Amino acid sequence: MITIKHSQISQDYNVVKEVGGLDVTFEDGTEVSCEGVIFECERASSSDDLDVSFNITFDDQDDALKGEADSIDLDTDEEVQIEYRIFMKSDTSEPAYGPIKLYGDSMTAGDDGQVTIAASVPSLVVNRCGQLYTYDRFPMLKAYL
Repeated sequence: MITIKHSQISQDYNVVKEVGGLDVTFEDGTEVSCEGVIFECERASSSDDLDVSFNITFDDQDDALKGEADSIDLDTDEEVQIEYRIFMKSDTSEPAYGPIKLYGDSMTAGDDGQVTIAASVPSLVVNRCGQLYTYDRFPMLKAYL
């Protein structure tokens, strides 16, 4: 289940892959009706670094997401917020996992009605943590083998 939020769009979009939609309850007790939408969520970055990013591709045949994206001012510093939750189909009274909070980095729309949002986890570590320590870069590491 994915929630897309921004202060300049008309509503929060709550979508699930379930045909016909689904009623769920968030971790804070809020009851939400989710729209059934075809979408794919896949990890965009490799697993050898600490960056976590996803590509979320929606089937947007009615151009709802494209229209909402046009209403967001380009000069705003506010990022699109995306929350990812996993629910058990047999128990929608609370998330089984999540929410994972992501920020929308970019949004692209294709002529085939597909909209892809590149989203990433907020970078809390800005001191270049997660560097690869290779022998080319640090030859003195060879002494410790």
